[in-house]
Amino acid sequence: MTRRFQYRHPLEKCALCFAWLAAAMLLPPWPWSLVVLAGTTVTALVLARVRPAVWSAVLTAPLSFSALAIVPLWWNQGFGAWSAAIYTAPLRSFAASSALLLLGVTTTVDEVLFLLSRARVPASVIDLIFLMYRFLLAAGDEIRAMNRILIVRAPSTTFRRRMDASAQLAASLMTRILARALRSEAGLKARGIDEPIRPLSPRVALSAAGLLVCTLPLPVLLLSRWYLG
Repeated sequence: MTRRFQYRHPLEKCALCFAWLAAAMLLPPWPWSLVVLAGTTVTALVLARVRPAVWSAVLTAPLSFSALAIVPLWWNQGFGAWSAAIYTAPLRSFAASSALLLLGVTTTVDEVLFLLSRARVPASVIDLIFLMYRFLLAAGDEIRAMNRILIVRAPSTTFRRRMDASAQLAASLMTRILARALRSEAGLKARGIDEPIRPLSPRVALSAAGLLVCTLPLPVLLLSRWYLG
């Protein structure tokens, strides 16, 4: 999470991102999806101070997916590349993805869990979400450690032997992650911690004015669409 948005209430950040998401889903894809994409990019780079390298890396996956989705649409249209209907779904999906990814780069997991708890989501569901998040972190750590081991043990070898070693390490990945999870669980029980997860409250108070400002993109774009016809 960036420092600029660290002093915003989680509900304000959610309202801003979902306003962009609603605009991407409600407005026509052309040209409004590009407007939504520009808005989320300006919000991320200028307001939230996300590094351009991070934001571009985050957008790589949805951009690739949207670009690949155009190929079967071209096929159905007889490769009429200038048909506007081909780009409708990819543009809308890419703009909507940018709004959700903006929430991901500006909001921490603790803040999301806090909002879910305030929305009276069952504690078991919150625990499951947190465990999935911890599982992904553990998987990332194990993959990096295994990759370092592979580089140290086989710095210069053939491609086939390197692929064999990678396959063997990948086969033991799940076992290593589960073993790490069992160690963490045993450590928590040894400390007497056996309660549902209680998300921390945000350090900043919710501002009605800030919440109103965060929801402005949606009505502004809707009014612009109505005015321009």
